[in-house]
Amino acid sequence: MAVESSGAFSAEQAIGNAVDSLTREGIHTIEYASGRNIMIEAGVRRAVVSGINRTACEVSLQRAEELGVDLVKTMEHLGARSEHALWQRQVFSLSGNGKYSDFYEETGCGEVDGLGGVNCRHSFYPFFEEYEEKKDYEAKIGDSKRNDEGGGLTCSLKAYWANGDTGQKGIYKGRCTKMRKK
Repeated sequence: MAVESSGAFSAEQAIGNAVDSLTREGIHTIEYASGRNIMIEAGVRRAVVSGINRTACEVSLQRAEELGVDLVKTMEHLGARSEHALWQRQVFSLSGNGKYSDFYEETGCGEVDGLGGVNCRHSFYPFFEEYEEKKDYEAKIGDSKRNDEGGGLTCSLKAYWANGDTGQKGIYKGRCTKMRKK
């Protein structure tokens, strides 16, 4: 049974629809060539989630190509299998040239047990070496006298600079939250 990834259904809806359809036809387990049997729900979920992640990896590769970027950075998540934990939050070269390790060799991207493979939740994105995080800034806006009225803000800002270009202003990302009256 093929499930189209048109975006018309959420992943959960697609899984539910596929399981319902297969069980109506009397299919309750999947038997792999290895002889292993699993329940239909687990097999369908694995196939759908793996397909979504594989598509996300393909899109990330297309974006890097469109941007003319050779470097990518992998994301991290808790509970990663040990062989995947080794390359979390790392920068890699798609071409394998330069000071960074080869993306495909290190992550196994495109392989069943690699990045984007079966049950892998990792992703990656184009990485621009010329922008790197320089420093975390903590700033408090409003003085303590005004904070007793609940009007102060606490902000966390991260500043990014282009390497070697002293004329370029930092790019700031941040979030502000109201301080609560104690």
